[in-house]
Amino acid sequence: MQITDIKIRKIFNEGPMKAVVSVAFDDALVVHDIKIINPADSERFFCVMPSKKLADEPSAISRIPSTAFSAVSLRRRSLKHTT
Repeated sequence: MQITDIKIRKIFNEGPMKAVVSVAFDDALVVHDIKIINPADSERFFCVMPSKKLADEPSAISRIPSTAFSAVSLRRRSLKHTT
């Protein structure tokens, strides 16, 4: 899987969170709201994957297929591996 696009959604000048980005993989899957963090007194950066709390689930990762074909392909491949 290759990163095919990165969109910077927001940049922060203060605090440990430096940016929020969306990343596309293989022009097929887009993950939104990835946070780029730079802890205090550190030269290193790390990414925090997105999650959203739902009423019936503890959390769910935000992911969106970028095309209808990608959605069908992802669904078929996921079902193939889970059944």
